[in-house]
Order: sequence, then C-alpha cells, then structure tokens
Amino acid sequence: MRVVVAAVSLLFATAPLITPISGQEPETVPDSVFLARSLAGWPSASAAFGYLQLYTRPTLHAAAPRCRDIAPMLTRDSVGPVRFRMTLAELKRHCPGILHVWDPVGFDEWHPMVAVGLGQAIVTAAVDDTLLTSPVGTIYIRDTAIRTLRGMGVGSTYRQLRAAYGRSDIHGGAQECRTTEVTFPSLPGLFFDLDSSSSDCTDPPEASIQDAEVAELILVAPTPTEVARRPGSGPSSVSDSAFIAVTTLSWPRPSLAYRAEKIPKAAHMVPQCTSATPVITGDSLGPVTIGQTLAELRARCSQVLHVWVLAGEGEPAIALRLGDAQILARMTDTLPGSRVRMIELRDSAARTLEGFGVGTRIADLLATHQDLAMISGETCLLFFQRSLPGLTFPLPSEACPRRPKPRRRTRPQDFFPRDSRVTAIWIKGSR
Repeated sequence: MRVVVAAVSLLFATAPLITPISGQEPETVPDSVFLARSLAGWPSASAAFGYLQLYTRPTLHAAAPRCRDIAPMLTRDSVGPVRFRMTLAELKRHCPGILHVWDPVGFDEWHPMVAVGLGQAIVTAAVDDTLLTSPVGTIYIRDTAIRTLRGMGVGSTYRQLRAAYGRSDIHGGAQECRTTEVTFPSLPGLFFDLDSSSSDCTDPPEASIQDAEVAELILVAPTPTEVARRPGSGPSSVSDSAFIAVTTLSWPRPSLAYRAEKIPKAAHMVPQCTSATPVITGDSLGPVTIGQTLAELRARCSQVLHVWVLAGEGEPAIALRLGDAQILARMTDTLPGSRVRMIELRDSAARTLEGFGVGTRIADLLATHQDLAMISGETCLLFFQRSLPGLTFPLPSEACPRRPKPRRRTRPQDFFPRDSRVTAIWIKGSR
C-alpha cells in the first residue's frame, strides 16, 4: 500500500503542513477569482482553493490556462513537462501559467500543490514547500485524457487493467477506505484508485471489483534504487578516474557504477576537507553536522564526491575525508536545501572522546556504557539512550546476540561473541 509523499525518497524532506485561520476563506470563489489568485501564487489555504475544485467545476476546468495543446502520455518519470524532482522554478519556465492550489490532508491542514493544464486534462502535483527551489513530487491525474502506453486511465475498469497488466495487489483501505487501491508489479510506482469503497477497510475480493472504474491515478516518483536497476542504466562499474571525474561535479543518474561501495580505495582520490581528524559526537563530525544543508556543507567543504547509497529505496550521499577519516554524509535530497540525514563512518580513524570507534570491541564499549538498547534484524543495531545519544553502532549478523549459558548474573557483553567488534558508526543526531 502506498504512502504518498511530496518527494522521493527513499528518505527525503517532509513537507510542511499549513493551518489556515478558521473562516479565512469561503468554501468557493468565482472562477475568475480562483484563477487570478492561484496564478499569482498560493492564496490562503482553504477549500475554496483546493485542487478538487478544478475537477468538480467544469467551467473552472475549461478556463484554466494550458501549458500544452495536447494531453501527453503518462510515463514512469513524468507527464509531459511535469517531471519528478524538477524544481518549481523549472516547472514555471516550462509552464508559466501554473495554478497554485492546496490538498487537504487533515482537519484544517493543507499541503501545497501545483496544477498544470495539458490539452483536455489538468494534472496536479505535490511540492515539498512553496519555495521556488521546492521539487515536484507525487503526481495526481483525474482526467480521462491522460493515458498509459496501453491506453489505461481514469474510466478504465479493473477488468481492463487486469487484462493489460496481469497480476495485481488490491487494498481496500485507501483514502480512509473511500476507494480501493490497485497496483501491478509490472507497472511500478502507479496507483489506480477505483470508485469502490470498503466499509470495514478490508481488501475486497477480486470478483467484486471487475467493473469498478478508475477515479484517480497517482504516480509516485521512482526511487534511486529503481532507477539504478533499470535496463540500460549503464555499466555496473567504471574506472576510478572516471568515477572521480563524474561524481566531483554533481550526482550522476542513479547507477550501480556510482554507488557508495565503488568509491576508490586509494585515500588520496577522495577529497579532503580538513587536515585534522575530528572527534565523533552525536550531532557532528567536525564541519559536517546533522541537519546541515547541502549548500552549507559545500561552503565548508568545497570538494566532495556525489554518490548513491542503493540499499533499500536508495538515497544520495556525499563522500569526503576529514583528516584520516573517510565519511559518507547521507542526504535527504540532491537539492541545495536538502539536509544531512546521517553521517556514516566505516574506518577506524575517527573516535569519540572516550576513544571508541570502528574496530572497538563490543565488550569494551559495554563495559563503559551500561544503558544499552538494541534492535536485532539482518543487522544488529546498538545504541545507548543516555550516555551516547545520537550514535548507532551496526554489527554484522554473526555478531547478533546469542543466548548465554545460564549464570547467576549475566552481563550484556555475555550476549555477544567474545571478540565481536564495531564495524560502522552512524551519527544521527541527538536532538
């Protein structure tokens, strides 16, 4: 089941919610007022300027300015000029007459959206914020003119979708159980909301929705990992010199060739920001801090490598050296205003004030810090709630806790193999 957000991510900045002053706007305004105010910028958040007004009022739909004369085909990455991750400023250069509207996401809470006229259709898209640097995120389609390559769209029945795309996943709890959501493994990122409700939010049997029609299409941005795994995404590796040349400028297209694991092993090839190796804290490592923007990081460390972490959904990251320590700063996005989400260390050069770092024996760490908390899974994650706030210590699976032999008193270190060591440190922030 989807979780619709304004941006990719694997992992990207959460958009703000706007709470209007009660009674600030009427429920509707004349078409001329709607167009004039939403063309100029975002009006006060209210139902009067909600994006659904464009679909429930035919005269307003027809009067909205058009960016293209013909409705384009829907692709995995875009609908005509509306492309994922383009900024609001870039969209305005392609389509000067966009409308600034709102999506109700809760009681008196609103999320900014833009609406673009494309032929007989209007496409709406979420944006992270109302700034010109905000990226375009999830795309919504409620008009029949926008179709997929196989001709599916609003008004198509589930029967037709099933014939076109094969096996499906059906969820009855979408849109607060007002619609039934259908996805297809053969069509990643596209969600079909059928005009079929589920009173108890359960998944309806397939036989009961055969003739249900699509009321809305929702296209979610592809993750970096999805893009990297597409056919024709390029080689899985390149030479060290080519890697440095490409990633020094900015982020290349997500690719196996430019993932973090491919950073050259030779230390001199990774740009150095400081000559001294800083001390590990719960919020920073020298000039790199949690919550710092990409623009701020580049101002302090002008030479960096732009790489991809492709575990899970994937995310962009910055690689650089601080003294003898090589670090990976995982970012929320690739835009100048994106922020450092996590700092990852995989070598032993950087240490805490107590001298702990990558390679430290777990037994030594536990002997000093008694407030251990742990999450076990494919990777064990150790953290200390009070004494080392903001730090997480991943361990390999073979070092996950074992059941000790019965003793009168069992110490935390007894749960780990005797010589188990910390293999990485994640700085996530203590505030």
